[in-house]
Amino acid sequence: MADAGGKLTKSIDVKLSELEAMTPYGYTLEQKEISDYCGCSRPYISMIERSAKAKIKKKFPQLAEYL
Repeated sequence: MADAGGKLTKSIDVKLSELEAMTPYGYTLEQKEISDYCGCSRPYISMIERSAKAKIKKKFPQLAEYL
């Protein structure tokens, strides 16, 4: 879902930051809730999640078992 200039990605980044700040500690959001708030598809949120997990596993292999 890339666009010229990455505006969509920046918009989703802002929305995810807002959502993180508003969500009570320990509460887990469904991908559908996240996608509705961010204004994108659930599969796009799933892709972001997979990418983030892969980056964490690469940078911090000792955390892989917790993901």
